[in-house]
Amino acid sequence: APDRARPREAPPLRRPRAMGCGASSPASGHKPPSRPEQLIKVAELRPAGKRAFPIKATEDRAISIEQLEELVRYLDGHCVAEAWTSSNPRTPDLALDPDSINLYDVVHWVIKPATKADTCSYVELIATGDQVPNWFVSHWWGESVKCFVSCLCRHEKDRGWLTERYFYWVCAYANNQWKAGDEVGDDPAKSSFRRAIDKAVGTVTVLDDAATTFTRVWCSYEIF
Repeated sequence: APDRARPREAPPLRRPRAMGCGASSPASGHKPPSRPEQLIKVAELRPAGKRAFPIKATEDRAISIEQLEELVRYLDGHCVAEAWTSSNPRTPDLALDPDSINLYDVVHWVIKPATKADTCSYVELIATGDQVPNWFVSHWWGESVKCFVSCLCRHEKDRGWLTERYFYWVCAYANNQWKAGDEVGDDPAKSSFRRAIDKAVGTVTVLDDAATTFTRVWCSYEIF
C-alpha cells in the first residue's frame, strides 16, 4: 500500500522564459502562435486620425504606388519580428519573410485583420476619397508582393507621360474581403473586375517567374 503519510514533492521551480520573437513556451517547447488580429497595427497603415472612407463603387477603389510602398514598409517592420507563418494549411509552420511573402498571406496577416472593425476594403481603410483607376492589374496572388510592387513602380516610371499620379486597380485591395462573394457576383460581365477594366485606360499584367498568371482562368478573362 502507498505511504499516505508521505507528502508529495513539489515540482521544481522553473525560471519563466522570455516570450519575445523566437522564444519558446515552457509548457510545450513552442511559442503559441499569435492571431493576426492580435498583432495588426492599423495606425501604421493609414494617415493619423483617419477613419475608413466608404467608396460605394468598387471600381473606384484603386491604389497608388505610395500606398503600396507604405504596405511594403509595414511588411518589412512586422513580418519577421512577429514571426508570421504561412496561411497555407499544407505548410502552416513555414516562416514568412518580407521579400517573398505573397498576397494570400498578406490578406491573412494584414488586409483582413486591418479591415475587420470597419468590414471594408483595404483601399477604403487607407484612402481619403474615391481613387479612380488609371490601370487595371491582372496577376497571380502567389507571387512576391515586393516583386509585384516593384513591377508597378517600373510601369509608372515607364509611362510617366501623365502628370497625375497613377492609381492601379488590384482586386485584393479593392474588393471587400469580408464580402468577396458580393463583389464578384455570379456574372463576370457584371463583376467589380469588369467594371474596373472598362473604366481603366488599359490592363497591366504582372508575371511571376513561372508565368503562372497565364494558367489562371480569371487572369485569362482579364487580359482577353
